[in-house]
Amino acid sequence: MKRLIPFVFLSLLAGCETTAVSDTVISPLSTQAAGYQHGNTTALYWYTSQQNQPVKLAEVITTAHGGRYESEYRWHEGKLREMKRQGTRVGDEHTLVPFTLHLRFDPKGQAVYQRFTQDGSVLPLSEVELSEPLRQVDTALQVLRQQRQAGLSLVQGYWQQQHMILCGEQRAKPLTFVTEAAQSMVSQRQTSAGGYVALAGKVRRDSIEASQVLLLADNSQQCLLPPVLLETQ
Repeated sequence: MKRLIPFVFLSLLAGCETTAVSDTVISPLSTQAAGYQHGNTTALYWYTSQQNQPVKLAEVITTAHGGRYESEYRWHEGKLREMKRQGTRVGDEHTLVPFTLHLRFDPKGQAVYQRFTQDGSVLPLSEVELSEPLRQVDTALQVLRQQRQAGLSLVQGYWQQQHMILCGEQRAKPLTFVTEAAQSMVSQRQTSAGGYVALAGKVRRDSIEASQVLLLADNSQQCLLPPVLLETQ
């Protein structure tokens, strides 16, 4: 019997070690939606991270003179590795033309693949044009961080007479404006019919607070979803 004790004791230790290794936990993906307006530019963001590192970012941007584009960015092990963009922008003749941009980066951040088309023609990218998407993604991450700290998020739905129905819901909630700028933008466009609205704000249990109104449209506008432009890996 005494000879069995060391063997049993060692077996228990081995079992504990095996259990400790198998208990390694990978944190789940975290998602956040945000939006902001600056001058004639309005941006809506959908961001996914894991263990405090970026995984992907999707955006919808509207610009001056009716320009609009969508982008998707993807990271790997904390490094931006690919982005794709498509939409319309003001061309050489001061009219809106379609364009696409697709970049791939190596682990050191060098753009090893570049493809830019405008109005059907493949064009070279200048250093300024190449760095612009990187500057914009930095701005997006900064906005997301600031709004997360402030408890704000992107809110979409349909409003009418100081009430709002969130996308995907049926029950209307009272809508209040916590800034004069938000109230002013709605007052200029408000009609008895109401319409679609995207805003940066807070969704309470029984109310919605709007800090900044981002987009206004009629009821035919559908709620926006994060664009998917890159192939699934």
